[in-house]
Amino acid sequence: MITPYAEIGHHEWKRNLGLQFAVTTPVGNSVSEEYNHSYFSLGSLAQYSPTKDLVFTLNGSIGSTFMASISGKGFGEAAGACARVCGAGPFGPQDLGSDLTYKLSLSADYAFTKNIHANAGINYTEFRYGKSDLFNTFNFEPDSKTSYATVNVGLGYAF
Repeated sequence: MITPYAEIGHHEWKRNLGLQFAVTTPVGNSVSEEYNHSYFSLGSLAQYSPTKDLVFTLNGSIGSTFMASISGKGFGEAAGACARVCGAGPFGPQDLGSDLTYKLSLSADYAFTKNIHANAGINYTEFRYGKSDLFNTFNFEPDSKTSYATVNVGLGYAF
């Protein structure tokens, strides 16, 4: 069985750099960045069952990110004029452009009984960002690529 699909979604995460600049960052404040992007992709899900108890699934999609941005806080928030002059202050959303994203996954599901199933799979996701414009006088976010690989194993009960 093959099922084509379209997907639209949003992804965001915070990266705590765990840094604290004694002169420019108040005690207790850490330096962090927040990334956001939306995405649109086209994909296909293919399933094959060699026996009545076993199903293999291959899923893949390719698309583009859009409305990608980065913002940061804790970068010299107490430095006042130095933060503005040195380019170390917090920064609001910076545009990262649009770029490629894709996902690929492979999984298997085995039915031990009518109600008890076991499954295992591996998932890979990759997305890319472009370089931002200069902000806080001297800073920019470079081109980047992020990838996730996850493995999942599960036991299920069908009602």
